[in-house]
Amino acid sequence: MDKMAKAKKTEKAKKLEELAGSEFSIDPSSTYDRDEFVKKTGDYFDLEEYLSQLSKNPGDTGAIEDLVSLTLKTLTKDKNLQQEYSKKFMENPYLALRWGKELYSESTFSLAKHIEKNRANSLEKLSAEALNQIVSQVELYQTGDAEHDKYIAARKKLKKMQDIQKEGGDPASIVTGGKDSKQYIAEEASKKVNAYIQKCPKIAAQFILEHQDIMAQPLLERAKEEITKELNKKLEETIQCVDSYFKNKEGKLDKKKLIKYIERNYKVVEEQMKKRPQDSFKIWDKNLKAQYIELARALRGFAKPEAEKENDPEKSEFKANCKKLGVRT
Repeated sequence: MDKMAKAKKTEKAKKLEELAGSEFSIDPSSTYDRDEFVKKTGDYFDLEEYLSQLSKNPGDTGAIEDLVSLTLKTLTKDKNLQQEYSKKFMENPYLALRWGKELYSESTFSLAKHIEKNRANSLEKLSAEALNQIVSQVELYQTGDAEHDKYIAARKKLKKMQDIQKEGGDPASIVTGGKDSKQYIAEEASKKVNAYIQKCPKIAAQFILEHQDIMAQPLLERAKEEITKELNKKLEETIQCVDSYFKNKEGKLDKKKLIKYIERNYKVVEEQMKKRPQDSFKIWDKNLKAQYIELARALRGFAKPEAEKENDPEKSEFKANCKKLGVRT
């Protein structure tokens, strides 16, 4: 090939490169780079937000415009072509939504794989509070270890209590076998009084029963107080188990214990993947992918302020002051 032909080929390749879109997703095989991670996850979580808005209101033109504006660069760098594509997408929002969903699916996979590669490093970067937040949000798996699984049972119970309370129900029904707490207390108190009367000498029992309004009522009220205390103790134990499980003797969150728990949770899934290699991707996709996205969300919460503080200290200080005042930025 002569020099002129080579030059033409190089020029053609350069034009194609200038025309082609830029990569939206983070490189799944790359080592963690804070600034790149902040940039890529910023776009990713923005896309997630726009798709969430459109799932609730498909006619939200503002969300469509945001989605189109964010994703056009992945199709082409050429400004004229971007304008053409933008018109097409706005004329056919379904097409824009479909493109957004495809891009989100592919970038979710890439981000999850990137976090998997950098998992240990990602967990170490997070504070104990951020790790605790992750544990409270992700799916937890049974390990067979009583100590590990104790927390899972308590958290499930607490979540049910909170859900029942949100719906206007009685959260105590979780520990009363589904009964309303007032009904439960009345029934249990009655059982307690009857058991007491049966243990009394026959003449005393008969006298109490003959004068129930006077003699049995104090016993019943006392029994109700005892049952109420027992019930509150059970509820408090559930709350305390969740609240204190990852805390040390000083009452502070134990980062090492949190990391160990999260890693063990991941390994439950990985062990199942090893047992059935032909289904390993399906198991990963249905379990670990979502786990890693939550880890990425938490890591961005740590990395973004750090990057801003280093790259734009004035903006970082401004945002910090706004946060103290309760002003959103």
